[in-house]
Amino acid sequence: MRGCNVFLIAITLLFCAPATFSQEKVSCSDGDNRSGVLWTQIKESLQRPDGALYFQQIVDAEIPPRALPPFVGTVVSGAPIDRPTALIISLSNSRTLGEVTLQFDNVDQTNFPNEAIVAGTKLAFYGIIRAYQTKPFMLTLSESAFSVCPAAQ
Repeated sequence: MRGCNVFLIAITLLFCAPATFSQEKVSCSDGDNRSGVLWTQIKESLQRPDGALYFQQIVDAEIPPRALPPFVGTVVSGAPIDRPTALIISLSNSRTLGEVTLQFDNVDQTNFPNEAIVAGTKLAFYGIIRAYQTKPFMLTLSESAFSVCPAAQ
């Protein structure tokens, strides 16, 4: 398992270069699970005793790397509804336990959808790593690109 962590760190450093804000929309397709696997590995690495050291290696990197599909998660909460400055998002199957805080630095008319972003809304996103805490676990990302996913039929 240790070799797996070394591989993860190497891959993360290779692909997760510092990024800047982009207003591009991203795909909501969740048929490719590579980003989900990456999320699990990042979360587990941050929760280890040496998680702070790992964090220092990945801070300011965009995740997932653009070579992978975006993370797709469910909004747990956010305020205000029409133009939130932060959303709490679950990347697991929980609708009540957030794992990611997605912060919006420039909330304006150009980078927000017309519809409200409420609890239960699915989002596809890329984010720039800014902070984390272990208990309760929360990774804070600055939003770099996102899309509201269409409701399931």
